[in-house]
Amino acid sequence: MKIFQRKNKNVKELHPFIITILMRIKNMLKLCADWLQRKTNTFSTGKQKIILILFCALFISESLFVIHQSFKKGNKDFYFVTPIRTIPLLKQEVFQPVISEKELSRMYGFKIYLDSLKSTLNGKIKLDSFLSVHPHLLDTINYLENIYYEQQTNRK
Repeated sequence: MKIFQRKNKNVKELHPFIITILMRIKNMLKLCADWLQRKTNTFSTGKQKIILILFCALFISESLFVIHQSFKKGNKDFYFVTPIRTIPLLKQEVFQPVISEKELSRMYGFKIYLDSLKSTLNGKIKLDSFLSVHPHLLDTINYLENIYYEQQTNRK
C-alpha cells in the first residue's frame, strides 16, 4: 500500500516548437563541451588543477569584492544598480460641482412641490408616475444639498 499516491498521473508534454528549441540548445551546449574537452585533453593533471584553482580564486575574490562594496556606504562607483520605479498613476481630479444659493433655493422649492403632491390622491398618482420615470430623483436632490452645505463649510 502506498502512502503518498500521485493524484495526477497524466504526463503533460511541451509544445513541439519548444521541444525543438530545447534540443537545439542542448546540441549547441554539447558541441561546446566537446570542443572544450578536445582543447583540454593535452593539459596535464597539474595544469588542470592550477586552472581550476585560478578560476575558483578569481570567482571568490570577485564575490568578496562585490560583498565589500555592498557594505560600503559612501563610494558605489564600481557598479550601478538602478532601482525599479513604478510609474505613478494619473490621479483623476475630483470634480466638485459648484452650487449657488439660487440653484439651492430652486431645488428646495421643487422638493417642497414633490412633498405637497403627497397630500392629495391625484397628486400621489402624479408623484408615483414621476418617480417611476425618474427613480433616483429625491436621492439626487439630497446629494446636491449635501454638496452645497459641504461647500459652505469648506469656504469658512
